[in-house]
Amino acid sequence: MSAIDQLSQRYWDLSLEANPSNATLLGDHRFDHLLEDLSPEFLDKTATQLREVMTAAAAIDTGAFDPQQRITQAMLLSEASDALTMIETRVMVASPDPLIGPANGVLMYAGQTAAQDATQAEALREDMAWFLAFSPKPSICTKPKWPTGGPRLRQISTAS
Repeated sequence: MSAIDQLSQRYWDLSLEANPSNATLLGDHRFDHLLEDLSPEFLDKTATQLREVMTAAAAIDTGAFDPQQRITQAMLLSEASDALTMIETRVMVASPDPLIGPANGVLMYAGQTAAQDATQAEALREDMAWFLAFSPKPSICTKPKWPTGGPRLRQISTAS
């Protein structure tokens, strides 16, 4: 197996571990015992692993690559970069899932979010309520229309 194929396999395994529900849906049952982990520790670990894959993929000498391997490298870098952006910005915790429904990430994240005080707890409650109230209903024919305003998407400080 070539170096780019090995890195692609590593990225695929990392992606399935980070999204065990998708792995099960795709027929890979190695992660059936897991649920999505949106804890800061797991997200940071996954981000580090993605950076390692991207660094290794960019460092591979492409001189002997055939056209398919060049495409594989470009797609690997693109996909890993997109996944890293989703983790670093925490956008993925509020993104709709076409199979489960809109804004399910917010609900999964809610149980792993510890408010530092009553004000922060109220802000979290308001944000979650907004997502639930205004989440678009799945539709093949229409584009969802979000109201103006909305939550103050922010990363919650865990510093005490």
